[in-house]
Amino acid sequence: MEGARQTHEGRSGGVLATILVAILTASAAPWWWPTSAPESKPARPRRDDSSPADNRQPSTPVYVEPPRPERPAQAPQTDTPVRTTPPSGPRLYTARMGTRDHCNSRGERLVQAAHIVRQDRANVYRGVVDAEDEADALFADRGEREHLAASLVLSPDTEAAIRDRTPLIALLRERGAYRVEILEPGEWARSCP
Repeated sequence: MEGARQTHEGRSGGVLATILVAILTASAAPWWWPTSAPESKPARPRRDDSSPADNRQPSTPVYVEPPRPERPAQAPQTDTPVRTTPPSGPRLYTARMGTRDHCNSRGERLVQAAHIVRQDRANVYRGVVDAEDEADALFADRGEREHLAASLVLSPDTEAAIRDRTPLIALLRERGAYRVEILEPGEWARSCP
């Protein structure tokens, strides 16, 4: 039995060795080296992975560089200051939020910017004006001043600037609401007199 097993193993080993020798001698390159595709076989068309009917993701991600924004044209060099953001709505008036505007008629400090803007308009119609305050025809009525305070849209930075400083502002009307633009930051607001 052992002799038969040896003969069988020897025969299979010999057959494999013969096949290997035949393969290696038939070509100049080893069998594991890549070769070009045979010319007789036509190339199979590739399926488009990005077709809408196919829900599979492409095997390799494709990087698409985002478009670069164009450089803005530089402003001409002048001696006068250039405003970087023009007012986005019709300007109703400009006013300085002075120290007296930061206090109500009882002498209490106002802490909300909308109330300070409203108090500025009340002071204008009482004759307590700052040098840069402009008159307007709209806020002479107390009800209109209340509407101003209720519909005033302020960013957190603008709110802080009006509350803590004495800025020069412009009041703009936009789509039924009012917006404040800071024209000059002003000094730090003092306590009420």
